[in-house]
Amino acid sequence: MVVRILTGHRRAVRTVVYSPTDPKILASGGEDSLIRLWDLATGTVLQELTTHTSGVTCLTFAD
Repeated sequence: MVVRILTGHRRAVRTVVYSPTDPKILASGGEDSLIRLWDLATGTVLQELTTHTSGVTCLTFAD
């Protein structure tokens, strides 16, 4: 069952992770070198991190 489709990455998404402190926040990273923080309640991008120079294959939230 599809609940919501998040659009924004320009290439394949390789990793997603939920925030351990707020389950409505999701981080995604992919071959477009971007990390996006999403508000799952609205489907909007909260923040886009653009400092990587190659694809993002793994993400984690720090405590």
